[in-house]
Amino acid sequence: MNKVVFLLVCAYCFTAPVFADTEPTPQELEQKIVEYTVLLNQDGNNARYLNALGFAYYKLHRMDEAMDSFIKAISIDPEYAVTYNNLGVAYLSLKEYKKAEASFTTALKLDPHYVKAAYNLAVTLFRQKKYFEAYKGYRYAKNIDSAYVKKRLNESNAREKLNDEIRKDPDNEQLRELRKGIDEK
Repeated sequence: MNKVVFLLVCAYCFTAPVFADTEPTPQELEQKIVEYTVLLNQDGNNARYLNALGFAYYKLHRMDEAMDSFIKAISIDPEYAVTYNNLGVAYLSLKEYKKAEASFTTALKLDPHYVKAAYNLAVTLFRQKKYFEAYKGYRYAKNIDSAYVKKRLNESNAREKLNDEIRKDPDNEQLRELRKGIDEK
């Protein structure tokens, strides 16, 4: 691959998020899989390519291939927090909460200011009904980047889900504290 093409590919691969703000089509994701596979055939030890490949598989709900790509990426570069976050997201979608929690925790150990991992950890803790820990995780993420957290909360219907939990357990003080923390500006 010539140097200019390589630099363009690197500039594309190393931006966060991996894809544009708009949701890619399945055809675009399949094309990304082809592109990253070609790149990996040229440089099979590139953790970022493997991470991006895993992300494309994940978006196509091809979980086995996504997990394999993330795990291979981690074996090549165990210091890249983004891959641990992506692995955690895959575990979260499979409802493997303990593994998701461990992945997000590792991502935060590697990069304590990684807001996506902090927010995802809070979500994981909430889904495990660890409300006090979720509250602390949410506050931690909000201290890193409150605008990101507010955007994610609005997109995810988190307030409605939390209100549903409170209706089920109206005497749960931790749930009310969590809602209060979410409602704070």
